[in-house]
Amino acid sequence: MSQKKKNNNNNNNIGDIEPERANLEIAYIELGNILPKINSSVDFENHCYWRIANDNACYRRWDTVVKPPFYKNASRELLYHSIKNLCKMVSSYSETNRLNLLSLRYRQEERNRLNKLNKSDD
Repeated sequence: MSQKKKNNNNNNNIGDIEPERANLEIAYIELGNILPKINSSVDFENHCYWRIANDNACYRRWDTVVKPPFYKNASRELLYHSIKNLCKMVSSYSETNRLNLLSLRYRQEERNRLNKLNKSDD
């Protein structure tokens, strides 16, 4: 009796498929460009949404972790998490506000850290 191995590589869920890097970059750009149109009542441009998504992917000011431009230089994992954050903002205005507040907090923490360093140099 021979047993056939089950194919465990069935990717029925699109989330289980790891897209090519180029597809991630395209998704990142397209989502950032569509958000200002979706949230036209908010005075955010595409770079604002990218800042929010990137800071939250890095859990700090993104450009202290990744050399600009983010979508070209971030690891696949960070880019994927940034895209997930952009998707959250597409689906929910309250999520946009929540992620923006976190981003602003990360940036304030970075300013405070730099101020402490500058004061210790005096």
